[in-house]
Amino acid sequence: MKQLKNKLLYLGIFTCFALLIGLKTQNLLALGKPLPLHVMDRQALKQYIHQSHDKIAKLAEKKPRKKIKTLVSLNKTLGKRELQKMLSSYGIKKVSKIYHAQGDNRGALELKKGEDIDKALKRLNQSYNHFLNVAIKAEKNPKLNQKFQTMKKNNENIQIYGIEIFDQAKKIQKLSRDPQVKLIDKLSFYDKKIPLYPDSLK
Repeated sequence: MKQLKNKLLYLGIFTCFALLIGLKTQNLLALGKPLPLHVMDRQALKQYIHQSHDKIAKLAEKKPRKKIKTLVSLNKTLGKRELQKMLSSYGIKKVSKIYHAQGDNRGALELKKGEDIDKALKRLNQSYNHFLNVAIKAEKNPKLNQKFQTMKKNNENIQIYGIEIFDQAKKIQKLSRDPQVKLIDKLSFYDKKIPLYPDSLK
């Protein structure tokens, strides 16, 4: 009997907690404050994407040439050529950060002033190769050593799942309609957000 009461008590506490979380989510969305996107349910995320793109569309209508900083989450990972092709079709040139994946590794690369995507990814490859060369020389475990060697072979296969861009509102609004784009989030100077992972990286 005592165990049953304890189970019911825990169930009650869990239910109350879940309800509070649900109310908190609704309230934050109503206020327009972004939630951690990776923990949103499907419906809340859909609503957030709609609100975010709607804000960009309204800004593009009022001030089409105004430059804004945005975080782009992609529907799927893209290679550098695919990314460059997509951006050039909208006349977007200013990329400030690339979010990339190499196998199980995730990272973000800040582009230097005047640096294009090709040069940035080449720099990333060189740094990663240096790290792997050191690891291969130092690692005595045959299995781990083999893993590092395989990672080195696949080093060129960098997949991009998100970018930060700075360009005109009208260009970004057009980009938001691209089927390869999942979400475009307008960033303030202090925003510290990361892109949504495509399904292939989850």
